[in-house]
Amino acid sequence: MNGQGNIAAMIKIEQLDLFRKRRKCGFKKASELFDRYHVWEFIDEAYEGLHVQGPFATFQDISGYIKNSAARRFPGRSGNGGK
Repeated sequence: MNGQGNIAAMIKIEQLDLFRKRRKCGFKKASELFDRYHVWEFIDEAYEGLHVQGPFATFQDISGYIKNSAARRFPGRSGNGGK
C-alpha cells in the first residue's frame, strides 16, 4: 500500500469510529451504512480534499454524503443516515 493508500485507510478507520460514536451505533451498523451508501468509495474518490481537513469536517462531509445518497435512494424520506 502506498502513502496515499495508508492515509486513506486511516481516514476510513477514524471516520467509522467517529460515525459510530456520534450516531450511537455499533461498528457493525456503522460499517453496514458505509457499505450501503458507498462511503468507502467516497473516501477514496474525495481523498484529495478529505486528507487536508480535520476529522470533524470530514465527518460532516460523510454525513452529508450519506444523507444525500439516502435521499436519492429513497425519495420522500428524510435520509438521516440510519439514525
